[in-house]
Amino acid sequence: MREISDNSTLLLTSMLNKEALISHLWSLDTLGILDPSEKKNRLELQEEARDHFLSTAKVNEEGRFQVSLPWLDNHLPLKDNHYLAVKRLDFTVKRLEAEKLYDAYGEVFNEFKRESIIEVVPKSEIDLPCHYLPHRHVIKENSTTRIRPVFDASAKQKGSPSLNDCLEKGLNLIELVPSILHRFRMNRIGVSADIRKAFLQICVYPKDKDYLRFLWYGTDGKLKCYRHCRVVFGVTSSPFLLVSVIQYLLESTLKELNGNPKYTVDIIEQLKKSFYVDNCLASVKNELELQQFIQCFRYLSYKETRITWLGI
Repeated sequence: MREISDNSTLLLTSMLNKEALISHLWSLDTLGILDPSEKKNRLELQEEARDHFLSTAKVNEEGRFQVSLPWLDNHLPLKDNHYLAVKRLDFTVKRLEAEKLYDAYGEVFNEFKRESIIEVVPKSEIDLPCHYLPHRHVIKENSTTRIRPVFDASAKQKGSPSLNDCLEKGLNLIELVPSILHRFRMNRIGVSADIRKAFLQICVYPKDKDYLRFLWYGTDGKLKCYRHCRVVFGVTSSPFLLVSVIQYLLESTLKELNGNPKYTVDIIEQLKKSFYVDNCLASVKNELELQQFIQCFRYLSYKETRITWLGI
């Protein structure tokens, strides 16, 4: 009995470490425990962010969801931090060259350009109000994407806020983990799935792109200014925006099906409770429900998905 308890604790700690700063583990609000006055204010902000999403989210001409960043009211001015971005880029480039990863890292950005995930800032717009996201590389062995960039939206200069300081982060998703794990163990067959490049499937409004700029070198070796066209992993509001899109898609689908037996209401209602950001964890009673679940998930997903299942 003692061994099971230890394993459970290790699992939860691992998930917390992945989604929160170490310092946040000692913060009661990470666990959903707030002073009553704080809780009311927090819920009001979350509701405002939700209303803002519903009033601005749309499907654009590409057939993708397009969302607006949920800016906090009366936040401090977000300044142009080009100098900080250049300093951080120099450090990143030195590490890449020392580890012989410069070309591989640059190829990730070339792929992003080909897929319209990022774009070069036109010269006519280079002087618009803007903010830069410093970035660095991370290596993940045995992955389909071994090297990838991580953008630091918490970077700040003295006397100026970071981008994350200016955005509403939405619901505390850590609170959802226990109930999702519980439902995963309820039925005979467990289902685990995720959405491929989920954040990068969602476009951002043009007015927000210039606050998602970053620097990198072109093939000519000259420093170029790029900006993100999609939701950026690492920005504090991105999980909220992704979860909101998924929930909106599920709720819209419920209205559209009109009794279609291929996708049962029960399965979609179950999906609404099974997502932790872009990861889906659920359980079903038998193989028939499993096939319905897989068909429904593929129908709802933007791109290809990875779906596995196991008996428990």
